[in-house]
Amino acid sequence: MNIRNNMNNEPKRMIFHHPLPVNDDGTSASRKRPWKMLKAFESIGYEVFQVTGYSQERSEAIEVLKNEIKKGKIFDFVYSETSTMPTALADRDHIPRRPLMDFRFFQFAHSKNIPIGLFYRDVHWKFKFYKEKVPLQKRFFALAGYYYDLWAYHRFINHLFVPSIKIMKYVPFMNNLPHTQLPPGCDFNHCDTKQNPSTEKELRTLYVGGIKPPIYNLIPMLKSFRAIHKAQLTLCCRQKEWEEVSEFYKPYLSDNITIVHLSGNDLAPLYCQSDIFIFVFSPETYTQVALPFKIFESIGYGLPIITSSGSTCGEFIEKNHLGWTISSELELSDLLSRLCNDKQDIQAKKQRVIQSRNKHSWEKRAEEVARLLTPTKGNQLT
Repeated sequence: MNIRNNMNNEPKRMIFHHPLPVNDDGTSASRKRPWKMLKAFESIGYEVFQVTGYSQERSEAIEVLKNEIKKGKIFDFVYSETSTMPTALADRDHIPRRPLMDFRFFQFAHSKNIPIGLFYRDVHWKFKFYKEKVPLQKRFFALAGYYYDLWAYHRFINHLFVPSIKIMKYVPFMNNLPHTQLPPGCDFNHCDTKQNPSTEKELRTLYVGGIKPPIYNLIPMLKSFRAIHKAQLTLCCRQKEWEEVSEFYKPYLSDNITIVHLSGNDLAPLYCQSDIFIFVFSPETYTQVALPFKIFESIGYGLPIITSSGSTCGEFIEKNHLGWTISSELELSDLLSRLCNDKQDIQAKKQRVIQSRNKHSWEKRAEEVARLLTPTKGNQLT
């Protein structure tokens, strides 16, 4: 039995599983999040044993771990973060060298009564754009891998974590499992002492993220800014993506829209020079169920947010009073026009964002996982 004796001064221990290397040099949300969660577990006092890396590295770690458990070492729980690929295909060349290894590891942990929590990252493969983007042969093997993953996971895990409760209807085999929304967390970044939003009537807004349709169609947003010249938009995206779709967006650009290509720490000045973060999009189903990493990055910088109503993101912003939601291009234009002349509203929302950051930290996310994977169960994270 994997039971901790509280009378012993044994440290808190957990197992962190991820089918890719975990480090701090990732630029995408799918690479950043595992690193942030791992460090958050360490920050709240856990001794973390990693089963991470490519299949050979995980295989070696599993053997070491099994020996430690057989010798009597106690682990409080396993927390696993999936990749955007099927687990068996996560090696660099996507060859399934050890397709059963990770699930045999989960079976072993399950047999030792170690609770297992799984963060299931993404359901992009359930949407039409995936079928249109991925060739048939490649899609066949990938879909087989995704379905196999979920079938195998549901046999052993105790609790499912998802970025948004709305994606549950797209996740087969899992609906009878306890599940909790576990969106990204945020780091506290130091833009609090910058000057209040500019006293001029220009409004400085920032968009950071994807731009490729059909997932992201930013035309309505760009048209709104073209209509409100006092509102400035900095649109930050990957240079390669911009080169691929710039002709699509070119008719909707104007002098108050600036395109930049930055990432990582280079984004900090953009956040610190902005009044508002904006994330609005056409009503594509996939974006309706997402809670993007960049939303929480902007919260970490103390920026209020404009987003689309009716989406998971919009519901989150409305519930926590962290900004404004709009449902049309006209509503966005009207809001931008009003905010250009109402800096007090911006400042009030900014203070609300700053005050709320603590409950959205990465450490709070790790604490929620630990709470739900120990005998005392609590309410779902909202």
